[in-house]
Order: sequence, then C-alpha cells, then structure tokens
Amino acid sequence: MTIKKSPLVFFSLITLSLTIILGLFTVSSYAGVDELRGQWDINLQDENGEIVYSVTLFLNDIAPDPNDPEELLSAGCMKSNEAGFLAPLSLIATQTDDGYIINFFSTALIDEYYQPFVIEFNGDVIVNGRGVKDDEVSGSFYSEPNSSTWEGSWSGIHHDRRRKKCPPVEIPPLSFWGDVRLQKNLRGETVELKKTILEAQTDIVSSGVLVENPDGSTIILPPFTDIFSPDVDFVSRFRYVIPFDEADENDPIAGKPYYFTLLDLLGNPIPGATTTDIWTECLITAPSNIKAKNLDKKDIEVEWDPVALEDGFDPAIGIGFYQIEIGGSDPWTPDKYGSNNIRSTRHIVPWGNFNPGDPGDPDGNDLGEGLNNFPNGEFSIRVEAFSRPPFGSVGFGHECVVVDFDENRFFQKSGDEINIIPIE
Repeated sequence: MTIKKSPLVFFSLITLSLTIILGLFTVSSYAGVDELRGQWDINLQDENGEIVYSVTLFLNDIAPDPNDPEELLSAGCMKSNEAGFLAPLSLIATQTDDGYIINFFSTALIDEYYQPFVIEFNGDVIVNGRGVKDDEVSGSFYSEPNSSTWEGSWSGIHHDRRRKKCPPVEIPPLSFWGDVRLQKNLRGETVELKKTILEAQTDIVSSGVLVENPDGSTIILPPFTDIFSPDVDFVSRFRYVIPFDEADENDPIAGKPYYFTLLDLLGNPIPGATTTDIWTECLITAPSNIKAKNLDKKDIEVEWDPVALEDGFDPAIGIGFYQIEIGGSDPWTPDKYGSNNIRSTRHIVPWGNFNPGDPGDPDGNDLGEGLNNFPNGEFSIRVEAFSRPPFGSVGFGHECVVVDFDENRFFQKSGDEINIIPIE
C-alpha cells in the first residue's frame, strides 16, 4: 500500500543539520542500493487508463536517512520525454518484504509553451528476483500546473542499473536566485544590531543552499518560510534563509561575489544551479514618526514619514518598498500580519479575513491573517524600509532593510476591540 507523505513531512528531513548530511551521504553501498538505482521508464495515465505523458527516472546512489534508518534517500534527475527536459529529483523510499514504498518529486515540462511544474509521485516498487526489467513500479501522481489540478496513475519498469550523470539544470525555464542584504536595526540614532542576511529561492527540487562568502568561508542555508512567502510549499517553490542567530553581525562584504549553489537531497551540489550576488552599501534610514489609530475600533490605520529617496529607493515608482510587521510585544515572536511592497506612507491593517497576497489598502499585499483572528493580548507594529541595489550595479534583490524599534507602536486586542496604546 502506498503511503503518501505531506510536503512538510517530506522536507522536514531537510531541517536536519545539512552539514551532517554532507558528511554522511558518501555511502556507495547499502542494502537495496542496486535494486533501486538506475533508469526507470514510466508512463502516466488518465482516469481511463490512457497514456497521457511519459517520463524517465535516473536514480543514483541511495543512502540511509541519518535520523531514520528505516528510510532511504536518493537524488537523481527526471526526463520529460516529450520535451527532452531534465530536472533534479528527490526520493524517499521505505523497504518492504517485496520491494519499496517510494515518494518523490521532480519538475516536468510539457513543451516550450508551458512553464515547468512540479509533480509528486507516490507508489510501490515490486522487486522480482535478481533481474532488472522484471522490476515493476506503480502508483499515483499529483500536480497543479498553471493553477489547475492534474492527477492520475502511473506505472513503469526498471530499464537498467547504470548511474547517469545528470546534466546541468536549465535556468531558465527553471528559476534560482540568491540575495545578500544588510539588516540594520536602530534604536533612535543608535545602531542596535547589524546582520548579513543570505537568502535564496527556487522552483528546482532541492534541500538546501551552499553559500561561499567572499572571504572563502561557507555556510548552508536551511529551508525557511514565514507569512511573507505564502507561495513557498517546498513542493513547487523552495526558500532558504540563514538562521538569524548564525548571521554575521556586520555589513556584508562589499564589491565581491557571494556564490549560492543548490543542494540535492543527499547534500550534493546540483550541476548548473549556481548564482551570485554582489553587495554594495546601505544608503537608506528607517521609517519614522509612525502613527497608528483605530478606525471604528476594527481596522488600524498606520502612517509614517517618508524615508529620503536614494539610489535604489523610490517606493512610489516601485524601486524598494515599505513593509509592515505585526507580532507579539516581544520583537522576536513570529509575525501574525504583514504587508510588503507598500509604495505609499500609509496602510490599513484589516480587521476582517483575506487571502494571503490580496491587494492591500491603498497598496501593498496583505499577508498572514486579519486582526479578528488575533488572540487577546498586546502586539507591536513596526515599519521597515527595503532598498534595492543602486542603478547600474550588478547586485540583485534587496540591498538593505532598516527598522527603528524606538518607533514601534503597540495595541491591545480584547475580544472585538482594538485599543491603541498611547505614546508615553
């Protein structure tokens, strides 16, 4: 019987120390490695049993999960036969009396007119003796290409046990970017904390990101998501961020490249999946004179003075933006509401429900949940400014994020009422 793992369960494996994984996944022989390794020819069928698509799997070395010896992990690639497109693959297998239960993800492509999309496969491998081509596999698949649902059954046979050197990933049509930026926390005129933040996002099935800093040091970015990345499901979209307490407490190294490389499920670099970012400097300051008021004791209107325009910061025309974050009175508690991509210097925090990513009032995107879903208690409002690299530079993404914690405003939620706490 096929056991389907949820995406979060599948990628909870990744939250292991990837430095341990890098050391352990040099295993070249393990019980079952020869039974699964190699090429598998697979057909996808619709509900009537008609073949609608075909793919070829190439599984390389299989290794035991260091935290769960009952499970095996493998990486490789999958070929979309009609398009001739290959993409990385990640697989989990559990051995049974007559074979394996498997769960794997990879990216498929119909043809050049479609965007790549991730497919999840669940199934059973039946190993018939010592032969290869009598090994059988079958199960169900699920995907959501172009926001539509595509599911059905699949089946295939083992073609051979040879290792395949998977080719470099194709970017585009796949995407992968890395970003190095400065997080600057102020207390009035005083810089309270600086952090070099490293982040990467991709639609390539992966487990982490290896970053080589300009000084030659390296670090592995683990999976991360929060209310500001509602599209990150670790199935079709992946996000990796340095843990805040591990980030260097200084400015990024300016003018030299940071190298970001995606890792597969075994902790090995994915060929072709390397990108760079170069940091320049932080030119902006934090939003100030933040004000908050009730609107009929439901919505909250937040206003602030504009941050001075700089090269890489002009929110009114979409260069950089403001961001609102609302969490517990302790600034390190997770945010419950946020809005990013704000171009103006005011924003309405809604009382009612919304879908994460909905347009905000008057602009920006509302994320998290409405105030009506907050528990009773005290909460803080903070406003950040995000800048982009200066025009003409080779930088990518965000360059600087600045917030003044002395400007935080607080409110009390009690039942159906919101009460703004006066500034002392």
